[in-house]
Amino acid sequence: MEARLKTFFAEFGLSIEREKIQLFERYYRLLISENEKYNLTAVTGEDEVIVKHFLDSTAVLLYRDLTDLNAVDIGTGAGFPGIPLKIMVPGLKLLLLDSLKKRCQFLERVVRELNFKNVTVVNERAENIGRQKPYREIFDVTFSRAVAEVRVLLEFHAPLLRLGGETILFKGPGVDDELKKAEKAAKQLGMELKDVYYYRLPGNFGERSLVVYKKLQTTPENYPRRPGIPEKRPL
Repeated sequence: MEARLKTFFAEFGLSIEREKIQLFERYYRLLISENEKYNLTAVTGEDEVIVKHFLDSTAVLLYRDLTDLNAVDIGTGAGFPGIPLKIMVPGLKLLLLDSLKKRCQFLERVVRELNFKNVTVVNERAENIGRQKPYREIFDVTFSRAVAEVRVLLEFHAPLLRLGGETILFKGPGVDDELKKAEKAAKQLGMELKDVYYYRLPGNFGERSLVVYKKLQTTPENYPRRPGIPEKRPL
C-alpha cells in the first residue's frame, strides 16, 4: 500500500512522509476490519479507498493551509474528511461530529490507535450542537463531505463558525444548481460564497469540487432550527 499511497499523492500534487503513510495504512486496516460491524463504507478496494476517501479528503490542502486551526467535521461518518486531514496536518485541532453512536465508537478507536492529540469525537446532531454555548461560533473552519445539499449544510455550519471563518463543502462537479438554491440561506445566515475550487482525482476517478463560504455576520439566535427541520424545510 505504501507505493500506491506515494504514487497517488504525488499525482495529486501533495507530498507525504513515511510516518503519515504508516498512519494511513493503519487507518485503512481499521476501516476494513471494522466495516462489517459498523457499516462504514461501500468502498473497500485499496486504490478506491486511497483515492475516493483519503485523497479526496485532503483536497482542502490544495486550497489552503490548516495548520493550528480549530476545525469541526460535521457528519464525519467513518472519519472523512477529518481523519485524513489530521494525518496530513498533525497540528489541526479537530472535532469529529456524527449522529450515529456506532460510528463514533469506531472513530474513538481510530483516535486511540493512531495516537491523535487534540481530536474529540462527539455523538450529536448538528442542529443540537449548534445551540450549545461551548461550540457555538468558535471554529475557524468547518467541513462536510457527502452529507446534504448546500442550503441545508449552511444551517448546520454557520452557527458553529466564528466570524471570518470558512465553511468548506465537498461536492461533485455539477454544483451550480445547489449554489443558486442556497443564495437565500446564505444571506439569512450571514454567509457569503467565496470560491468554488474544481479538481480531478487521479486514476480516472472523476472530478470533484470544494465549495467555500465565508462567515460575515453573527448567526441569528433562531438558527439552527430543531432537528429534522432544515432538511424538511430548507431555507
